[in-house]
Amino acid sequence: MDYVIVEILASIITLIGVTLISIPRRIGIIVLIIGDILWILFSYISNHYFLLLQNAYLLIINIYAIYSWKKKGIK
Repeated sequence: MDYVIVEILASIITLIGVTLISIPRRIGIIVLIIGDILWILFSYISNHYFLLLQNAYLLIINIYAIYSWKKKGIK
């Protein structure tokens, strides 16, 4: 039952991150990274391993995006 709280938080934070990323600011990606970590935690707790792999991949892409955006001077 505790993993439901993680699932709700992951959903809310991911939606906020997607909204923030529409404005090219790194804060949106940072929020998405937090959402990815929460989804990975939820996936592990609830034994949803394909969801875990998907969000691990998204986490890697988002970390690369921070590096790429920083290089382009996006704040």
